[in-house]
Amino acid sequence: VKLWSYRDTTKPLKTFDNAQDYVYDVKWSPINPAVFATADGIGNLEIWHLNKNLEEPYTKLAIGEGKTAINKIEWSGDGKHIAVGSSDGQVTLVDVAPHLAEASMDEGGKLKETLKEIQDSIAEAGAATA
Repeated sequence: VKLWSYRDTTKPLKTFDNAQDYVYDVKWSPINPAVFATADGIGNLEIWHLNKNLEEPYTKLAIGEGKTAINKIEWSGDGKHIAVGSSDGQVTLVDVAPHLAEASMDEGGKLKETLKEIQDSIAEAGAATA
């Protein structure tokens, strides 16, 4: 999964390469701007919180005991649930923890700081290799 800037599409801001299989779906939380979920081919639902950790998912849930792929996820409008569709036709409704489902008043500001830190580290890495 790659996070891109709409201003500079020459390279991703961040690559999240934690998945152990193909990632079939990615969706941002409709409420919290720093939270997104991913679904992969071995049945893992991962929820990432960019303001908490950029290297590992905030939480990970195995659905289908690794026997079936998750190929579709959809957040509820209030961000409190995720519907998970699997390749065997099953739909599972997952409750999202309140601290992930609800955004604090400064969540957007924190996300801007996090994204600036990512951009600064990219610039530093580029300067070091030049």
